[in-house]
Amino acid sequence: MITAQQKQKTQAYLDAADREFAAGDPLAATERLWDAVVCNLSAVAELHAWPHANEDELYAVAERLNELDDDPNEFILSGFSAASYQPDKVRYGFFDMNDGCDDDARLIANAVINLTQELAQRYDHTPAKSAR
Repeated sequence: MITAQQKQKTQAYLDAADREFAAGDPLAATERLWDAVVCNLSAVAELHAWPHANEDELYAVAERLNELDDDPNEFILSGFSAASYQPDKVRYGFFDMNDGCDDDARLIANAVINLTQELAQRYDHTPAKSAR
């Protein structure tokens, strides 16, 4: 199970993202949202002694969790990818806070975090099938 301390660390990143959005810095904000997702997936990986040193290994963690989910839409994988690309959307000019992109970025990060925590709790002792 993800510890309270790990959840607090994830929440600290989410709070920092809110402050950055309020300050008008969407790049820093989306980077903090991504940090929150990474922190949360890393907590799950540490519980299971899964590798999680880079983005590819974190994606493998998301794949393992996805295998435990009964949702055929594979949101955790698409959400992981969407969250990872939010800072690039800002860098390349495809992120408009006046158009609700900040709300979308928050929604994606929070959905991935919430689903990760739910799956980690629900399947705390169930091994995933992935060979990664």
